[in-house]
Amino acid sequence: MFFGGAAAVVLVLLTVVSTDFLGDAIRCVGLLIALYYGVTAIACAWYFRRRQRGSVRELLTRGVMPFLGGFMMLAAFVRSAYDMFDPACGAVRPSAASGGVFLLGVGSVLAGVVALTVLRGRHIGFFRLGRTAVIRLTVTENRTTMRALAIAAVQTTSVPHDLPASYERFAGRVRAVRQAFPHVQLVVVPELMLSTEAPLLPDSGAWLTEAACAVPGALTDRLCALARETGLWLVPGSVYEKADDGRVHNTALAISPNGEIAARYRKVFPWQPYERTAPGDEFVVFDLPGIGRAGLAICYDGSFPQEARQLAWLGAEVIIQPTLTTTRDRERELVCARANAWTNQVHVVNVNAADPAGVGASLMVGPEGIVRHQAGGGEEVLVDVLDLDAVTRVRTYGSAGLDRPWTQLGHYGDRVELPMYGGTFRRAPWQT
Repeated sequence: MFFGGAAAVVLVLLTVVSTDFLGDAIRCVGLLIALYYGVTAIACAWYFRRRQRGSVRELLTRGVMPFLGGFMMLAAFVRSAYDMFDPACGAVRPSAASGGVFLLGVGSVLAGVVALTVLRGRHIGFFRLGRTAVIRLTVTENRTTMRALAIAAVQTTSVPHDLPASYERFAGRVRAVRQAFPHVQLVVVPELMLSTEAPLLPDSGAWLTEAACAVPGALTDRLCALARETGLWLVPGSVYEKADDGRVHNTALAISPNGEIAARYRKVFPWQPYERTAPGDEFVVFDLPGIGRAGLAICYDGSFPQEARQLAWLGAEVIIQPTLTTTRDRERELVCARANAWTNQVHVVNVNAADPAGVGASLMVGPEGIVRHQAGGGEEVLVDVLDLDAVTRVRTYGSAGLDRPWTQLGHYGDRVELPMYGGTFRRAPWQT
């Protein structure tokens, strides 16, 4: 009955209102569409003016093309509006001109929708975070897919001062995870498991140089073979690496399922004065093809907020942090792990050694600082599937839908002087 009444009202209007009146209304709508999209295109070109200096692609896609398109739309608007009110044009030309503008406006709307969909699908950061945002869901066979990283954090121990036995224990744990959790993609174990460091007090001090190995070398050859065998990403804690200059570093490795060393990170912040390794001088991230980007940190690194911030700035969506904590300051490390996760809006996986080598309490934290899993003191395996798209969601809409630290830094961080570092904040490479 409702639709029948509505149809009757429309029929009455069509018989009462003249065709010319309806045509003029349509032409006016077309003019307004042309004006709106012309101004919007030129405004976008102005808005992205700083980004246009980065490359030719940026100049074309965010400068030249929007400006030319906006100019053409405004020119069409001005000409068509002039024709409508120019008596010399008669009764036919205004209709043709206005109808053309209307079609152009509708076509621009449709073309804009297609262009936004394509650009958002290929490069999710095309627009500045915190402004225009599009939620992209890919549905295949009625299932929603996401960038998922299935990870197992193995809280275990090494065999003190026995390198072969510790490697066999590590390899056995990896194969057991592969058997028990076939969906897992990455396995991480505690710091220095393969260098088989003893607990804090029994350490004689000489073991560091005795256990140090070359990277790449015989140990990494075995690790690469194990990764190929199991088809897993491996982060085998860290090892004592003997560098070419004779110094020894505490080095974390990432081995790909193809059996290649994907990343090597030398601990930047050794636990001084107790740890005698030489500090590294760079922060390291690596790509997990088809999934996302991970960053490496080791134990005491987590006490320095600069490390997690730099890894997130480099694009890390998850920070993998092998740890060997034997003392009761573990509670402070747990606080740091949560703080590093939420202030940088990344996942943090911190895996500590089990009793008696360490005090355990490994944990996984989501990008909003919420603890997903936390272990006890003994041997344990934490298994989780990390949604790396959650990092994009949180950085776009805010932690708990509220806080957007990266967006705020992107807005005016380059104007905030940091005397300690002799510079200012810089927009992260992924903040386009």
